[in-house]
Amino acid sequence: MSLPAFILSLLLFFACSLAEAVVPQPAKMEVSSAPPLHFPLSMQASGDEEGMRELRTASAMGFCPPLDKGAPCISLLYYNPWVYKGTSGDLPEGGYRLLVFADNNGMPRIQLRASSPSGFFYGIQTLTALLEEYKTDKGYLIPPLFIDDAPKYAWRGLHLDVSRHFFPKEDVEELIDAMALAKLNNLHLHLTDGPGWRLEIKKYPRLTDISAWRRDARKEEWNWRNTLLGPDQQEGEVYGGFYTQDDLRQLIAYAALRHIRIVPEIDLPGHSYAALFAYPALGCSDFDPQDNGLRGHDNLCMGNAESLTFVKDILTELMDIFPPGTPIHIGGDEVMPGCGQNCGLCRARMSALGISTTPELQAGFMKDIVLFLKDNGRESIAWDEAFEAGLKGPIMMLWREEQKGVQASQGGTPVILTPSSHFYFDYYQGDPAKEPKAIGGHITLERVFDYTPLPDIANILGIQGNLWTEYIQNKRQLEYMAWPRGFALAEKAWGSPSTSFSDFRQRLAPYLKLFDKRNINYRTLDPNHDDHAQPVQP
Repeated sequence: MSLPAFILSLLLFFACSLAEAVVPQPAKMEVSSAPPLHFPLSMQASGDEEGMRELRTASAMGFCPPLDKGAPCISLLYYNPWVYKGTSGDLPEGGYRLLVFADNNGMPRIQLRASSPSGFFYGIQTLTALLEEYKTDKGYLIPPLFIDDAPKYAWRGLHLDVSRHFFPKEDVEELIDAMALAKLNNLHLHLTDGPGWRLEIKKYPRLTDISAWRRDARKEEWNWRNTLLGPDQQEGEVYGGFYTQDDLRQLIAYAALRHIRIVPEIDLPGHSYAALFAYPALGCSDFDPQDNGLRGHDNLCMGNAESLTFVKDILTELMDIFPPGTPIHIGGDEVMPGCGQNCGLCRARMSALGISTTPELQAGFMKDIVLFLKDNGRESIAWDEAFEAGLKGPIMMLWREEQKGVQASQGGTPVILTPSSHFYFDYYQGDPAKEPKAIGGHITLERVFDYTPLPDIANILGIQGNLWTEYIQNKRQLEYMAWPRGFALAEKAWGSPSTSFSDFRQRLAPYLKLFDKRNINYRTLDPNHDDHAQPVQP
């Protein structure tokens, strides 16, 4: 069977065009030079249950119109590759085809085909943008068009640090909705770090009884002394919070409906001050609970067998929360090179293993964790530093110079690219004198958009942006730092063909309108492309 003749004839009139209203730009989009088609403001969608279920989810997000009453203009159809073999090719996971056309009777029609739930969902996000772009007081005036689209990369991620500043479940849900509109599909949740422990571990209640709380210093300049933990020793207001295990299960379910997977991170063996403050016996002999890691001695003691037991206990509870197939990020970054040299247990462990350096000790410690996860059917992810002493097994999350990932990737290690040079969204977006206080650096919207992976890196799993939150204290500020840079990230992570930043800026228009309707904050675009324009303060 071939596509209906009237559709094939319509395609003959299509001319290649820039995707005027869609982010990420589709892999292929053809727009007819024929007059636009008029669709009523009230339309009804019908079709296969897979597509209707995704439409209900999209409508619940508050971006897409309900499309449940009015003229029957929209069809959501399951794509069977066997039926259309030889005419359209197969649709990959997440792929969809969207057609706007006039039928044999001259009636305007929209047809969305997909062969997977995610494909329907992404196609509906594209349709949402088109409806917003072409809406008038009397209906929608949409040009006849054809979109054939699918993501290039499996990992299209956004990272959220909830340790340095905590974001309640409802704030995370709103971020998930915005990510879904941008077709991002992995939320990397940085649950632990020095300034706070943010998830309930039933076997170790002191992690949240004590290490989820600190003095409220949000009106002060950020520094590590301000994050000294423990509610009992604080003066003034106490700041903090954590997610119960049920909170996380609810977030996981909420995200899954939007085709977003939440990937947890337990950062270890470094960045462990919060864990050590609650259980100081797990630190090296020179650990000082009042030091807050300022000397770099905030690592779990890698020579202490109890440290490995502690980690395995935490991961066991984590695996009970997060569904099978979810990888677990185990950190591995910024372990001080000399740590353990003054610790008898670490020196004894190094002597027993016949090694002499901290990176070697770390590689052995993390290898045990990687194997534990593997034995339980889980993939692991680690920051690129963890690979420097020969660690093998995890997915590499590459945040430093891309050259560091070349050898590992060519040896078969999957790599997620998140270089701080382009994707650290805690950096300033413009002139620091005109922007909210940030940690430093300078990453404009255009710089995110201009990113191109180093060609020598093989085995790229995907691309991710990172929101570290030293200076991000609330939801409005979080949104301001994430958007619209998150859309440029989505463009790169989808693998879109566009190279025109000016075109990209124009395509953002319907999305920013949709954000306005949902009261989602973002940095406004200056009409003169001036990255140093005065922003609207969050």
